[in-house]
Amino acid sequence: MTDGQAPVRLLKVGDRLVSPPPDPAGTAVPEPQGQALREQVLANLKRRFTAAADPSTHLLTQAAAKQAGLGYIADHFHDIDRSGGGYVSFDDLERYLRQKNGPAFAGS
Repeated sequence: MTDGQAPVRLLKVGDRLVSPPPDPAGTAVPEPQGQALREQVLANLKRRFTAAADPSTHLLTQAAAKQAGLGYIADHFHDIDRSGGGYVSFDDLERYLRQKNGPAFAGS
């Protein structure tokens, strides 16, 4: 083509893609890094935590963590639940992650 763009290829039902087509020039979104990555990870974790937690108390039990597929939280539940009450808040989880993974949470 003379306009500098790659030719358009139409796919038919049943066609197999070996790899996804490349993003059009100028539309690729850079991977988040640093603070942006931390914020994205925490937002995703908070969304999943909130979905699994009790809707009235916003607290999560170990059983609910397991059921929701939050294996890391379930596996480390007793370390996160410092009070031993059998439930954790998102603040408890965030505190544990900062303590355990200090440099990864620097500046957050």
